[in-house]
Amino acid sequence: MNLLTGLTHFFVGLVHTVGLPGVYLAMFLGNSGIPIGSEIIMPAGGALLAAGHPGGALLVGIVGSLGELSGALLLYGIGYFGGRPFVVRYGRLLLIKDEDLAQADAWFQRYGNLTVFICRLLPVVRAIAALPAGITRMSLHLFVIYTLSGSLIWCIAWAYVGAALGSHWDAIGPIAHRFSGAIVAALLALVVLFVWMHLPGRRRSRS
Repeated sequence: MNLLTGLTHFFVGLVHTVGLPGVYLAMFLGNSGIPIGSEIIMPAGGALLAAGHPGGALLVGIVGSLGELSGALLLYGIGYFGGRPFVVRYGRLLLIKDEDLAQADAWFQRYGNLTVFICRLLPVVRAIAALPAGITRMSLHLFVIYTLSGSLIWCIAWAYVGAALGSHWDAIGPIAHRFSGAIVAALLALVVLFVWMHLPGRRRSRS
């Protein structure tokens, strides 16, 4: 059992034991550099806490999103106050891989502030984008809006998947890994469509 699997199983047990506080803590740590699989935690929370409770999956998703936002703000602060030299030097202590940070950097250079939202819909780099956002001194209120928006989509969707699967929620792990490419492509297509539909030039041409 590798580190990611072991930590994820531990926090699934914590969610089962303490409920919503366990969801918040797992998602907070998972967005602070600790390798905890949110695509496992959120379905587990949805299955374990939403059974028989209308709207329970929505509550689980919201709590998970707030945990993600808290962890992202921590990394944003590290990037903001520590700068790139600090992140490069001590990133490994936060269990942040150099290649993941480089990928988030590349996305940030290409898409700017929108990267924070886009990365929230992607595995692995979804949390790391907070570091370059802090390093570049991205507006805090925009960072919060983009982070929370993407987190709500991700967490609520996975919580409802878990609630729908019920006792079979643990089957989502192999499915998520097997079809991660298709999932990412679909989410990216939705993001591109959203941006295209809201382009200022397109709005003017339709008026």
